[in-house]
This record gives sequence, structure tokens and C-alpha cells, in this order.
Amino acid sequence: MIKHTIVSKYLFLFSCICVFFLSSTVYAKTEKLSGIYFLQKIHQEDQTEGKAFLLFCDVQIQGHHKGDLHIFKGSTEIKGQIEGNIYLYEGRLSLGSQAKIYGQIYTLLGQVYKQPETYIEKEVHSLQPTFSSLKKIIPIPDFLQEAEELPHIMLLTIRILVQILIGFMILSLHKKFIEEGSMILYHQRHQVFRSGGILFLMFALLIGLFTLSLIGFPVALLFILFLWVVSLIGQIMIAVCIGRIIEIKMKTEWHIYIYYLLGISIIQLVIVIPFLGYVFKLIGIPWFSLGILARQYINKKIYSVTAYRTKKREIGIKEKDELYHIIVKGIRNKSGKEEKS
Repeated sequence: MIKHTIVSKYLFLFSCICVFFLSSTVYAKTEKLSGIYFLQKIHQEDQTEGKAFLLFCDVQIQGHHKGDLHIFKGSTEIKGQIEGNIYLYEGRLSLGSQAKIYGQIYTLLGQVYKQPETYIEKEVHSLQPTFSSLKKIIPIPDFLQEAEELPHIMLLTIRILVQILIGFMILSLHKKFIEEGSMILYHQRHQVFRSGGILFLMFALLIGLFTLSLIGFPVALLFILFLWVVSLIGQIMIAVCIGRIIEIKMKTEWHIYIYYLLGISIIQLVIVIPFLGYVFKLIGIPWFSLGILARQYINKKIYSVTAYRTKKREIGIKEKDELYHIIVKGIRNKSGKEEKS
């Protein structure tokens, strides 16, 4: 009965999220395409105008748009005309043969695919020119200097190294907290998965609901920021747990920093896998991170209640012993007085 109720709750939350995402498709016809869009499917036709911020969106533009487009991840396909600049960060931009861009395209860790017939008024600016000074310092082979993917690979490497360094700092400052979280994931993985699933679906639903209105969007950003911080901490715990599992399998003894370094390396290898890494980074890490922190909180509450009851029981036993000694002492004094009399 309990399992059936839990499954029903999961199905209800999942259905609500599916209905929300299916109903969040935006069809823009002779209207403004401006403002902030998050996790939405946008199909633009005819004429639109405005500055649009597209966060994790699936966008198709077939008409004419006047204004700048800021694309953060997600996928954007343009078959029409754009009067303005396009800013692409870690996303995918596809330009059809009939696409006309009257402006510039700036890309940071993004991928731009265009047809030979595509018209771009100016050009595509990547981070390649900014690496000219770096190439003079670092001895990079000539054939690598001409590679188009070099800036992407170098920035990705720098980002991973910075993330690992931040992880080491957090681990050194809160070693006991991280170690407790990794042990909870190792010993209570089913409870972590269940608790994390409920919280993740709840946060996804709240973010989706607040994103529907520009007034509530700052609240959605706060939820996203909270999930990012939780994922950052949880990723360290997951990495330590992975390193600990490998240590147990190999029957060796390592330090917790070796656990983290080995585990985070495996996590980064998984993240770079197409699609699977994206799902793991966007869903898997926040899911387990929320579950770990939730179980830590629940375990501490259970421990505090248990410790309180144990202490109360010990105090009760102590009070009983003191009362017993007082009664025995009183009886002995009374017996002594009767014998003297």
C-alpha cells in the first residue's frame, strides 16, 4: 500500500511536469519575441521584434526577427532573417540555406553550423582571436593552432581544472561534512534516490511555474542558483563515493583527496559524452545531490531525537536510583531509631 502511494505521487509529479513542458510551446506570429524564455519550445513565424534571452530552449525561427538573440545552451535553428546580433554560449546554432543574418554572431563554447548559401552580413566571432597572445606563451604545435576546436577544448579544460580546484578547497574546509555525504550515498543509495527524485521533481515544477511570468522569474533564478550550489557540493560527495567504491574493489587504502580526484575524473568523462553527459549533468547530479543532503538532514534529526530519548532515559534511571537510595536511607534510619528505642 505504501509503495503504491509513493509510485502514485511520482506519476502525478511527472505528469504535471510533462503537461507543463508540452503546454509551454511559444508560437510567435506578428508579436514580440522579447524577454526571458526558460526550457521552452519556441516556433517563430512572420515578424517579431525585441531582445530575447533563450535559456535551455528549443527554438525554430522561420520568419523575420528584429533584435538581438542571446542563446544559452539549447538548440536554435534559423531559416528566416535576423536583424541583430546573435550571442551563443554553449549551445547549437543551425543556419539554413535561406537564413540571412544582418549582424554578427558571437560564440563562446558554442557550435555554429551553416550552409554555403547562408548569408551573414559580417562574420562569426569565436574566442579564437583572444588566444593569439596565449599561443605565444604556450608552445602549441602549428597543426593545433589552426584547429577550429582549439578554443573550445582549452576553455573546457580550464573550466574543469577550476572546478576541481574549487572542489579541493571545499573538501579541505568541510572534510567531515563531505565524508558523511559520501557514506550516506554508499550505504543508503535507495533512500537517496527516492528523496532526491521527489525534491528534484518538486524544484523542476516550481521553476517551471515561476518561469511562466516575468514577475516570478527572479524567484525561478533563485531556485536555479540554489540547485547549482547543491549540485556543486553534491558532485564532490558523489566523486568521493565513486573513488571509495573503486578503492574497495581494488582492496587498497587511499586518502579522501585521491577518492575525489579519481571520482571527479570519471564524472567529467561521463559529462563529455554526447546527450548522456548532458542528461547526467542537468538531471543526474542535482537529483542525487538533493537526495544526499536530504538524507543528511533526516539522519541528523533522527540522531538528535534518539540521543534526546536516550539521555532522557538515562536521566530517568538516574533519578530512580537517587529516589531508591533516599528511600533505603530513610528506612534504615527509621529501623535504627526503633532498635535504640
